Amino acid sequence: MQAISLIVTGFYILFWLVLGILMRRGLSRWVDTGSLSTLLTRLVINVILPMLILYQVPNLRWNDSFLVPVALHWAALLASVFAVHVVSKLFRFERATQGALLLLVPLGNTSFMGIPLVEALFGANGVPYAIMYDQFGSFLAVSTYGLLIAAYYGRQNSVGWALLVKRALYFPPFMTLIIALLLPVDVWEMVFVWIEPILQRGAQLLMPCAMLAIGMQLRVKLPPATVKPLLIGLGLKLWIIPGFALGLLWVSSGEGIATSVSILQMAMPPMITAAILAIDNDLDSDLSVAMSGIGIVASCFSLPVFYYLIGIQ
Repeated sequence: MQAISLIVTGFYILFWLVLGILMRRGLSRWVDTGSLSTLLTRLVINVILPMLILYQVPNLRWNDSFLVPVALHWAALLASVFAVHVVSKLFRFERATQGALLLLVPLGNTSFMGIPLVEALFGANGVPYAIMYDQFGSFLAVSTYGLLIAAYYGRQNSVGWALLVKRALYFPPFMTLIIALLLPVDVWEMVFVWIEPILQRGAQLLMPCAMLAIGMQLRVKLPPATVKPLLIGLGLKLWIIPGFALGLLWVSSGEGIATSVSILQMAMPPMITAAILAIDNDLDSDLSVAMSGIGIVASCFSLPVFYYLIGIQ
């Protein structure tokens, strides 16, 4: 049953990716698919992501074990940043390529792919840890670290740090996260009864819209210059970083559902939102699209391996 859930989720995501590719090929004569893809990316960032955050975060009730997935996410992010800087210097990657890798290697698809998989593989007890890893790890990171990296390495790299910080603070997903955390529980519970169906339906649009946007920009035949950073980036994201973390946990005898869920979240393919953010800031678009699209296909082989290794630790 768990293997079936993993396969079904992967095929569902691939369906929307392939549909985006077919739309680009079939509609390009009559519709500007580039503009349509841009519209979808703005819709994801400014509307759908905030709805998903409002739907998930206020229902969380903190306990000390939630520190484990949060701490492991940020530790993995720091390790990923260090690794990307090393390989970028070693292989002399261009600035835009390095910026794209700094977004797509540390940030994983831990929401609409990670959370359903955790629920299918670990049951309801694992979901709160997956949400903590996602919201206070991935979402918080893309709203702060991600926006700063995209702006610094992208077309607007000449602006000052004060303006970059201001943009991060006014980034719609980050603003929504702060509102969700500060809203009193009693007030939220009164309002949530009325808006929950709207938020739920809006959040369900995240994956289809994001994958359609990626699919409309994904090239089946990659430029030669994209192949090397693609292989290196996916190797770091899907194998080396989560494998190193799992090895450390084995050595330190770390175990429990919090660490197991965190390792599986760490092994998720690159975040679609991070790819959209990279594209929106004129980073290496070919690399960003390829890592997010091909990464999902590649993770169909890597995730079962990590789930097996987690089970025997």
